[in-house]
Amino acid sequence: MKNPDRPLVLVAPLDWGIGHASRVIPVIKTLVDEGFEVIAGISGRSGELLKTYFPGLRFVGIPSTVIRYGEKNAALSVICHLPRFILSIIREHFMLRKIIREYGIEIVISDNRYGLWNRNIYSVFITHQLFVNVPRRFGLLKPMIHKITGIMINRFEECWIPDYEQTSLNFGGALSHGNYMPHNCRYVGILSRFLYLLKPATIWPEQAKLLVILSGPEPQRTIFENRVKEEIVRINIDTIILRGLPAEKYHREESGNIISYNHLPDDAIASLVTRSVFIVCRPGYSTIMDLLALGKPALLVPTPGQTEQEYLAGYLSKKGYFIAQPQKSLDFIKAFADLKNSKFKVFRFEEEDSGLLKNAVSELKNK
Repeated sequence: MKNPDRPLVLVAPLDWGIGHASRVIPVIKTLVDEGFEVIAGISGRSGELLKTYFPGLRFVGIPSTVIRYGEKNAALSVICHLPRFILSIIREHFMLRKIIREYGIEIVISDNRYGLWNRNIYSVFITHQLFVNVPRRFGLLKPMIHKITGIMINRFEECWIPDYEQTSLNFGGALSHGNYMPHNCRYVGILSRFLYLLKPATIWPEQAKLLVILSGPEPQRTIFENRVKEEIVRINIDTIILRGLPAEKYHREESGNIISYNHLPDDAIASLVTRSVFIVCRPGYSTIMDLLALGKPALLVPTPGQTEQEYLAGYLSKKGYFIAQPQKSLDFIKAFADLKNSKFKVFRFEEEDSGLLKNAVSELKNK
C-alpha cells in the first residue's frame, strides 16, 4: 500500500562514464532528507558508483546502451551508435511500465535517459544539454536535432537543469540557455557530490603536486591516461591519478613518481583536490561542477571530437574559471605556468545558491 508521506521515486542516470551517476548523488540525498523512498535504476560503472554511496537503497537494473568513443572522432562514434541509442530509448520506456507495476513507482527522475517517462506518474528529466552542440560538418541538422530534443524533453512534467538562470553564473553557456526553452524547465543550481562536504572529513595521507582525474567512456579514457603519463615522464612531477573505475574499489598502484587509484571516497578526493597544486581532467559537466564546488581551477582537456566538452572547455576558460588545451598538443609545462600565473574566478556556493534543488524536491510531494 502506498504511503502518502513517503512517495516512492525511481532515480535512473545514464551510464556513459560515471558523471551522470555522480550528479544524481545530491538529488538522491535530498530526496531521502525530504522523506521520499528511493529506488535507483542502474547499469554499468554508474551503478557501481551508486552502490558504494547508497548501500541501503533498493536497486533495479535498467540496461543502457554502451557508447565507445572512437580514437579519433567521438562525434562520429555517437552518430554511428544512434540507431542503438534510439532502440535503447524505446526499450527503457517499455521497461519502465513493468517497473512501475512491480514496485509501485509514483515519480521517476531520469538523468539523460529520454525513454524514462510515463503518462501515469510524474516524470522529471535532468540535463544540462537542452541544445546539443552539433559538429560543424552537421550544422544543417542543428535545428532538426534541437526540435527533436525539445519534443522528447517536453514529454516529462519537469526538466531540471543543473545550472543557474542568471548570466553571471551561467556555467552551461549555450548548452543550457537559449531563446526557445522547453516549457517545463527549471534551474536547480550545480549538482555536485562535494556540496555535502563542508570540509574534508579525512586528510588523505598521500599528497602530490599534480592530480589527474580520469573519466568518460573507453577507449578515450585509457588513451588520455597514457598521454598524461607521457607528459608526467617529460616533466618529472609527483602525481596521483584517479582512474574513475568505481567497480574496482580502492586498488592502488605505484610506478616511479606516479600513484594510481581506481577509485576513492569523496572525502579523500576532496582532500586531494584542495591540496594539489595542479589538476588535469576532462571537462565533463559533472567534473566541472565538482571543481566549482571545491573552488579549484584546473587544466581541461576535452575528449577529441566530443563537441560538448570542446565547447565547455573553451567557454569556461574564457569566463576565467579554468584553462584548456587540446589532447593532441598537450603541454604540461605551458599549462602549469598558466595555472600558476593566472587569477581565476572562484564560485562560492554558500553565497550564490538559494536552495534551488531542495525547493524542487520539496515541491514534488505536492505534485
